[in-house]
Amino acid sequence: MRKSLMLILLLPALFMISCEDPLPSDYKPDVIVEAFLIVDKPIENIVLMRTQPLNTKFNYDSSLITKAKVIISTESDSWELSFRYGEGPGWYFPDTTVKIKPETRYFFKAILDDNTVLTGETTTPKRFKWIIPLKDYMQYPKDSIGLPFIDTLVFSWEATPGTEYYLIKSKCLDTLNYGKYLTPPTSELNRRVFLENAREEYYLDDSAWGFIPSTITPIVWQFFKWFGKHKASVYSPDVNMLKWFQQYMIKGNYDPLLGCIKGGKGCFGSASEITKEFFIYKNQP
Repeated sequence: MRKSLMLILLLPALFMISCEDPLPSDYKPDVIVEAFLIVDKPIENIVLMRTQPLNTKFNYDSSLITKAKVIISTESDSWELSFRYGEGPGWYFPDTTVKIKPETRYFFKAILDDNTVLTGETTTPKRFKWIIPLKDYMQYPKDSIGLPFIDTLVFSWEATPGTEYYLIKSKCLDTLNYGKYLTPPTSELNRRVFLENAREEYYLDDSAWGFIPSTITPIVWQFFKWFGKHKASVYSPDVNMLKWFQQYMIKGNYDPLLGCIKGGKGCFGSASEITKEFFIYKNQP
């Protein structure tokens, strides 16, 4: 009796499933491109990926597209890229003497094994320089919750034509050691900056990003996750790169209207960059 009742109850459900849309196993992946050219740097870190279905665990390595014909070109030159594994896997041009030029139009083209063609283009921004660089050494305030505003700790840079927003990046160069950079050196280890309401996931990335509609800004202490040795970068991005970063910083997800790849999704953009290394002293012994 119980088996008959279960069969009667299951039959309508099976009928309804058969009439609905196909199960997620019919998932068709999209191709994503993340390609950024940095003025005066080699061609590297060009990433092509295939998306993965939500009902499987994401695997970064298996999502990478490692077999394709990938070309970066200008009006007069062309470079076919190679793929490499290791830290920061991706497509690159082995001859590192080839550097990206400022104020130059570059083209991207990738032909996949299934004959999918993806294209994009960018015009690299002009070079720029520091006006007031970051100080070599800075003392983090003792109170990491009630952080004071210190208007003497500002930094600034030259404006570049047509740039409305600049990207700012801070990267801790050593999250383990602290004392080795002191004079004289010690064996003291590095530790995190205590930030109220900061989740554990926040510290999985040793970098922090932001963008600013100005060429001058004071130090924002909440921007730093560790004490010790850091490198700051300011980017003057082209419109493609700016939109790509803004969609994640503001929207928090992918917006196809902010991509610039024909034949797929993603971004081919460029930027000029200035950098400065500095050291942050601990706020407590």
